[in-house]
Amino acid sequence: MKRILFVFLMLAVAGSMMAQIPIGTFRDHLSYNQFYSVAVSDDDIYAASENGIMYISKKDVNSGVREGLKWSKSDGLSDVEIAKIAYDKKNSTLVVAYTNGNLDFIKNDQLTNVPDVKNKQLNGSKVIEQICFSGNICYLVYQFGVVTIDLGTYLVVDTWYTNTVPDLLTRNMALTDNRIYLATTKGVYSIDKQNTSVADFGAWQLEGELGNREFNYLHSFKNKVYANRRSQMHDDNWQLIQSDSVFVLDAGHWRYEPLLETEDTRFLVSSEDELFLLNWNSVLVFDGGQASVRFFYDDPYRSPSLYSAAVDQDKLWVADNQNGLWMWHREYNVIELLAANGPLSDKCYNLCYEGGALASVAGGYIGWAPAYFAPVCNFFQQEKWSSLSSEFQQYGVARDMINVAINPLNPSECFVGSWGNGLFKCVDGKVVMHYDESNSPLRGMIDEEDGRVSGLCFDSYGNLWVTNSNTTFLLMVLKTDGNWVVINRLRGELSTVAQYVYVDSRGYKWITFPRSTTQSLCVFDDNKTIENQTDDRLRWVDMNAAAEVESSVVKCITEDKNGR
Repeated sequence: MKRILFVFLMLAVAGSMMAQIPIGTFRDHLSYNQFYSVAVSDDDIYAASENGIMYISKKDVNSGVREGLKWSKSDGLSDVEIAKIAYDKKNSTLVVAYTNGNLDFIKNDQLTNVPDVKNKQLNGSKVIEQICFSGNICYLVYQFGVVTIDLGTYLVVDTWYTNTVPDLLTRNMALTDNRIYLATTKGVYSIDKQNTSVADFGAWQLEGELGNREFNYLHSFKNKVYANRRSQMHDDNWQLIQSDSVFVLDAGHWRYEPLLETEDTRFLVSSEDELFLLNWNSVLVFDGGQASVRFFYDDPYRSPSLYSAAVDQDKLWVADNQNGLWMWHREYNVIELLAANGPLSDKCYNLCYEGGALASVAGGYIGWAPAYFAPVCNFFQQEKWSSLSSEFQQYGVARDMINVAINPLNPSECFVGSWGNGLFKCVDGKVVMHYDESNSPLRGMIDEEDGRVSGLCFDSYGNLWVTNSNTTFLLMVLKTDGNWVVINRLRGELSTVAQYVYVDSRGYKWITFPRSTTQSLCVFDDNKTIENQTDDRLRWVDMNAAAEVESSVVKCITEDKNGR
């Protein structure tokens, strides 16, 4: 497919003028390495993340390019939160389906939006389960049933409601020469293609040999239909103790296929000669007689999460919602990872800009308790994004990165604070030090292994001021010589949250306390003698009296150019 929409030409021009981006002009910085769906045309490969699509030409791939271009709502798509994409080669059409039911059809550089499902009043979810094609018809499988759309007119041809059966949800479909099969939460149903009552679910037949268990995937391969039965067998910790089961319709009867047993089947796709079954970290390859397994990304600190795949001649393209888009070159058995320029995660809790570098962290907490978000720190410099994630895991089970501070005297150095795992030092995009109870005054709550670090701020001398919540000593400083000093004047309790610390132009340290309505803000002055605490000053600010505000809860604090 040619480059879609004239906006892409504008983006190419903008790319050569990045230093001249006009003031007041917004552009998105979305993650393009957390993919859920992938599609292949004659010329291009498309991979969809939640809020955008990465695309790359096969010609560029063959030339060694491993970074794709980006496409989001700001570039012409109709919506956000993409659920699935699919490409129909017969009609040269890319279909983009969104979680709210909205649909985009892209053909010959033209985008047609079809909002019929989005605008329809329906009970239940409009998140699409599957997109498939036959002739000029696009079949869209939803939990409530199937919507068929004519790819010539983009008009809805028919809707087959299956939710007329209580508690039945549709998961997947497969087409053969003469029948249509539907996988549901209550078994597999089928109907003759020529049956004029296809919209009446009462006319469909239950495939009795399979029972009424949940089936989540169907696929037609070598004139046989393969059906994946969901295990639903887990222990108390939600660990799988029984694998999914695959059954094949062969000569009019369903039989169990032991070679296709996998722990958690996530997708089925096939070429003319092979059937591919994805689970979270591997692909099972089946040629009809033998099966083999190919594992992805053997890294103790970083694991894949495979979601879907597309076959393109001697390559298998696999969408991974943790790492990017995998290209498995089957002939050479080589696997490579592709992604577009962007942060590792769309989640952003805090930002810091200093010396031409922007850093962001993708953490958070829930009700001041750990949320157990994966550790992510992103860096944007000279129009390129880089990220840290698995590197944190080398220092224990890191989580909940909620603040980052770049050293203004050395922008290649930054510190990342976590809510429950102490403080991390990064140099040139690599984690080089972890501060916790063993090598610093940082402390955690009872039964907590490391401190909850929320506030980080450098002073003009390069000393890092740190708040440590839920402990006795709430404020401390990491000096430029590597030594720590605990501030004795500011004490707390296990319930005290010292959220942010801000050092102003006079060297005063302002600390916010979001859980307190009586003492929500204080200012500390060390008189430029950190070691000598006898001359320290500490004052609490009554926001209602001093600032004449109705609320005493302080969320954040900063200073303007006039020193206010």
